[in-house]
Amino acid sequence: MDIVEIGAMVRKARLAMGLTQEAIASASGVSRATLNGLEGGRVRDLGYVKIEAILRSVRLEMALSPPKRKRMRSARDIHGALGGLARRYLWWNTPGCPEVDPARVIAQVMDLGTYEDVLALIAAVGRDRMAEVLRQASPGWLSPRSWTFWHVALGLSDCLHVPPLPARRIDAIPDPSPRPA
Repeated sequence: MDIVEIGAMVRKARLAMGLTQEAIASASGVSRATLNGLEGGRVRDLGYVKIEAILRSVRLEMALSPPKRKRMRSARDIHGALGGLARRYLWWNTPGCPEVDPARVIAQVMDLGTYEDVLALIAAVGRDRMAEVLRQASPGWLSPRSWTFWHVALGLSDCLHVPPLPARRIDAIPDPSPRPA
């Protein structure tokens, strides 16, 4: 399902419930202009967290399903897909930078990705690899909201039993400032 179809679905549900765009926008934490653009098919790039909130406010659910057709993904396909996503989501890397960690790219898209990019990620690496990255995530890779969302969306836990976020340890890196003797 693409974002235009989601917008049409939201509009239909909103009208059936007799709600205004202002009411749905307020309930989902987005602007009325964003909701209007989504319903009108003019929004092409909207994060999955915002789409999820809008759908929830009209009592619909987002299905993040893998592609309909299962096929073996070659290493070249995965590398190409992750390379494109890395250029977009790891903006701090320079072009001459050595290869980035695929797990870091996957986690960054899971945290900040648009709906289309998340679907592309699912198609490229699969839900099992995403679950593996989630289990092995380093501190700071995912926001608390994304951490909870992906645990529930990937079926790793229910919303009441999400494991705690990986935490940074104070003693992990020594303090670089000199200490008085």
